[in-house]
Amino acid sequence: MRYNRSVRHQVLLTGEVVSWLETCHPQPSERAAVVARFRFVFALLREFGPAIGHPHVDRIAGYENLWEARVQHRTGAYRAFFGLSGTGAVILVATGASKKRDRFPSAVYRRAEQRVREAVERWEREGGKEGGPAGFVAAP
Repeated sequence: MRYNRSVRHQVLLTGEVVSWLETCHPQPSERAAVVARFRFVFALLREFGPAIGHPHVDRIAGYENLWEARVQHRTGAYRAFFGLSGTGAVILVATGASKKRDRFPSAVYRRAEQRVREAVERWEREGGKEGGPAGFVAAP
């Protein structure tokens, strides 16, 4: 299968997920390792979109427009939830969490779905502009 390299996806973070990445682990060295892995996943998302699939990205079944960027680290499983804009070209990371069990409680997914929906609506309302009042920033 040939891939059109001219197609790139914009990966954006909300302030909430930027803050979460800055505090996702109490030890700076471990946090740096987790963030480095997320940067790798963000690079894959920029290049290929959510089509990269498992193990880096999964769609959350039973929820509308809810995906997770997945990072496995020796200290746990880290997840950043995101959704796609109406064009599918922009990926909006809405929130982050780490888990120690097989699955998050359903309340975590419901909250993530709501935040994704709100972030996508803000992005589209602002005309898809980075920065702006909603404060979307390009992923590292």
